[in-house]
Amino acid sequence: MTGNMPTGANDLQVALAPTSTDTRWTVSDPSKVGTSQYACPRAISELQQMPATDFNNYFTASNGFLANGGTYLDLGMLWAARLLASDGLWQSENVVRYHDYTVARYVIFMTDGEMETGNSGYTAYAQESTWKRVTTNGSPTTNDDNHSRRLSMICDYIKNSAQAKIFAISFSAGSTLTSDLSNCASGSNYAYRAADETGLQRAFHDIGVAIGSLRLSQ
Repeated sequence: MTGNMPTGANDLQVALAPTSTDTRWTVSDPSKVGTSQYACPRAISELQQMPATDFNNYFTASNGFLANGGTYLDLGMLWAARLLASDGLWQSENVVRYHDYTVARYVIFMTDGEMETGNSGYTAYAQESTWKRVTTNGSPTTNDDNHSRRLSMICDYIKNSAQAKIFAISFSAGSTLTSDLSNCASGSNYAYRAADETGLQRAFHDIGVAIGSLRLSQ
């Protein structure tokens, strides 16, 4: 069991190496999509230094980075947890010390802020209304609530077991700083709402200052 993750939820065992059908993620099955909303998300980029050009290219629409409705906050944070797990698949990239300095870890989580899973879209868990892999009744409300609980467990793991600080940003016009994001962040000073580009630049400036101050204090 990883931290406070339920043992029966293999997808939440962030350090688990897949060794069986039950523990492996399978590929999407277009034959099962039907008329459901469907989009294949961008592949993760492993922990690495990224030149500005590579960073900008990663987030371009032409490279597949597109909004398509629906938001699973827990899935994004789940991949952050997997990348940061010191005993997981990327443990070789998660050294405790680097050049005799203790490594400080930070997660900057930016989203439109709203957990909106629905129940009929084809997702990482297929159509919840049909497969009921996260709920027992296939209800969109239950689905949202259960994914919010999963987000909370993942954020707790990152802050406690992975010993990383989480900055959360709710970005877009009309976005709200939801309790999901506020509770996920490492404190009230780690949560931001940015309604436009100016607000986003201000948030990243403040985060940069905060990280610099945290590094100096350590």
